[in-house]
Amino acid sequence: MKKYYIPTLVMIVLFTSSCVQPTRNINITLKLHLKGMKDVQRVGVKGNDKPLSWDQGLPMTPIIKDSLYTVTYTLKTGYNFTEIKFTVDDKTELKGQPNRRLEFPNTNRVVYEAAFDNPGTKAK
Repeated sequence: MKKYYIPTLVMIVLFTSSCVQPTRNINITLKLHLKGMKDVQRVGVKGNDKPLSWDQGLPMTPIIKDSLYTVTYTLKTGYNFTEIKFTVDDKTELKGQPNRRLEFPNTNRVVYEAAFDNPGTKAK
């Protein structure tokens, strides 16, 4: 009976300890540049973490109509990244390409500027 005591105790400690990272709030500001687009009605962003979803785009506000749009939101997460794609008039960008990946390993604030359908943009 005693020979099972230590291994059982070790297993209990391993299974009851949490491997989940603590959550934190990340303040994210997105800026989207549109080039050569006219009469834009709706601009938004979709993603995999609330308040974003892949079903419905979070609306972005025009700073310069048909040119520059922005949105700021807070994300509560235990991860160091999130994934997004922008939408313009219900057209989702980067069809058949990977999602944009916003990384935030050592910060609680991210400003990300992008050009629609151009994957070569980075967070600031």
